[in-house]
Amino acid sequence: MFSWESLHSITVGGVAPHVTELAAALQRRGHEVHVFTRRKEGQQLHEEIYGVQYHRVNSPPTDDFVDQMEKMCNSMAWCFGETAALIGDFDIAHAHDWMACKAMVQCKNTHGTRCIFTFHSTEQGRSGGPGGGSSRVTEWEGEATFVADRVICVSERLKVEVVELFQIPESKVWAINNGIQCSRFDGMLEDPAAVKGCYDIGPLDPVVLFVGRMVGGMKGGDLLVEAVPDILQCHGGAKVVFVGDGDNKMHCDHRAKEMNIEGSCRFLGARSGEELVNLFKIADVVVVPSRYEPFGLTVCEAWAAGKVVVASDQVGCPVQNGEDGWVVSATTEGIAWGVSEVFKDFDRAREMGSKGRVKAAFSLSWDTCAEITEKAYTEF
Repeated sequence: MFSWESLHSITVGGVAPHVTELAAALQRRGHEVHVFTRRKEGQQLHEEIYGVQYHRVNSPPTDDFVDQMEKMCNSMAWCFGETAALIGDFDIAHAHDWMACKAMVQCKNTHGTRCIFTFHSTEQGRSGGPGGGSSRVTEWEGEATFVADRVICVSERLKVEVVELFQIPESKVWAINNGIQCSRFDGMLEDPAAVKGCYDIGPLDPVVLFVGRMVGGMKGGDLLVEAVPDILQCHGGAKVVFVGDGDNKMHCDHRAKEMNIEGSCRFLGARSGEELVNLFKIADVVVVPSRYEPFGLTVCEAWAAGKVVVASDQVGCPVQNGEDGWVVSATTEGIAWGVSEVFKDFDRAREMGSKGRVKAAFSLSWDTCAEITEKAYTEF
């Protein structure tokens, strides 16, 4: 596998847990898995972690990010060739997102290796629609779809987008959902009131949770903050907690003050580890108001914690409306309506969260994801 990020190298976003967990799950199925990724300062160039071989390459930053990724791919391809010379040819070369696709292309051209390319999103989608974003990146994505023997998308929604955008046969593209490791969220909080107290939230105050990168408007944090006045109409004691950092956080903080609702909002910045898990556990509802979300790992995390979700209709994760969550329009009105449905019947919301936990544990486990991916590797 080729990826510019992983949990055991440099971690940036959602590709890191996907690559790391999928690699480990494939290894558990009896495969020898090698991950070629970037090296963080102080890390070894090669290391075995949970049975997976990690090969790290140096990728110093440059003024031109696309150029940096091309140099990274050249290093990965060279490392791939060196490794193959030592241990024998690889059966599959699997690249994740455009940043690593040039390494896959070189494997195809130089070694004739069967190639798989996974889209986690598209440049056009991330950039707001047709013609958006970098034309160079879109060209890389197009080359990857042409060279790859099979294309994987992380949701049915993204598959439709990719087939239409790059005009490739639908039979070449598989939709395989992301996974989640539910065990991270196991166990009940001994004292939820104490955890709430850390954020100046009353023991009986309902908690609405948003988790996502607050850079630009794609994750929709601004839509949620605009919905807070309507949410407070449903329950005056509600607290809306925002986890994430970036320019959108500053905008939302400013808007909360303008609307005189700052007392009902908590802007925590980035959080991780046990603290983030505990924030999911104190939540009554997790809101995913994204304007563009090919999958939406936050939905899986909410379900793993047994929480109901309110997700926009732009989220690719398979939320079943009225069963394990509410699917709403990516608008202030839609979000406020979804949260109000949760507040109307907390018992039903908990039941919906329990159904989400079952879905996450079985349908969306990484072992299930690996089983389907294995078929994508072999069924041609």
